[in-house]
Amino acid sequence: MRTFFVVTAMAATLMAGAASAATVSAQIKSIDVKGRTVTMADGKIYQLGPNIKADKLKSGEKISVSYDKAGAKSIITKVEPAK
Repeated sequence: MRTFFVVTAMAATLMAGAASAATVSAQIKSIDVKGRTVTMADGKIYQLGPNIKADKLKSGEKISVSYDKAGAKSIITKVEPAK
């Protein structure tokens, strides 16, 4: 029984790590303010998180974003100017 709990705890830890944020730097191709999405120059589309203001972003701007995966969607959680 004790082994079961240890294995379960290890599996939960591994699964939590898989949901961690990722970071990418790219140039903005277009912004859909109404749909709250940003399309990058490489064609990837990111959903803006609730705390991200679309009107602060500009097409052609190079940015670095942190995002979380939610199913097939990539949801931006943080935006900074690219370095």
